[in-house]
Amino acid sequence: MTKSNYIYILIFLTAMVSCKTTGKIAKKGATTDTIETLIKNVQLAEPAFKTANVSKISLAITYNTRKYNVSASCKIIKDSALFVSIQPMLGIELFKAEITPDSILLFDKMNRRLYALDYKYIYQKTGINTNFLNIQSIISNQLFCMGEIKIPTTKCTLKKDSNGKSNIYFNTEKLNQTTLIADNNTIEKVLISGAGSKYLATAQYSEYQMNDSINFPMLINISMNSLRNNINCDFNIKKVTFNSNFTLSKSDTSKYSRANIEQLLKK
Repeated sequence: MTKSNYIYILIFLTAMVSCKTTGKIAKKGATTDTIETLIKNVQLAEPAFKTANVSKISLAITYNTRKYNVSASCKIIKDSALFVSIQPMLGIELFKAEITPDSILLFDKMNRRLYALDYKYIYQKTGINTNFLNIQSIISNQLFCMGEIKIPTTKCTLKKDSNGKSNIYFNTEKLNQTTLIADNNTIEKVLISGAGSKYLATAQYSEYQMNDSINFPMLINISMNSLRNNINCDFNIKKVTFNSNFTLSKSDTSKYSRANIEQLLKK
């Protein structure tokens, strides 16, 4: 299997697991007494934007024993579209993921192939009931409950760890999700494990900086571990701007030959 195909699979797997401007930070999460108050405070502290242009990312990928370092970029129009571009060499776009509420399109530009799938496919393959808003939240450091459109407050519980920090727990028959909250109510880490299965997905955020009055993590780590594969992606964000005006144009699918995603995953 070629190096390019491995990178493409990583984009796909990362995506699976992978507003109004504000810079306010709420009071310490450790003093929160109810789950309703904690959720409200976290939502006040999370990055809120209408558009995000992460124009420069240094991406380090580890897939089992293989390691790759590539450049990437990501553009988000909130609740509408999320486009990821991978440029492994000389700034030439070789891969592109166009993620919308209805579908995920993966373009192999070098081989002129298109892999199209929907969120039902992800559930069938992984048991993770996810949607566009979940993926958008993971990438943009916002609070979410896997498989839900809105935060189901009545299904969440508040627990404090040994250090007194408040954490949000969301458990279903299919998965267990824990969101670790920092003292300033920013999200430190999200852990998602399959109920009764051997997979664990995590998203970790650090090195927060103010960009366009928005407090945003410049280091994002996303990993997915199972019995067969271990995937780790470190996103080192070099440049990001919020609420600028841009449009996202979908690629012309007629220029690509459609391929079966199963064939790609088996390579």
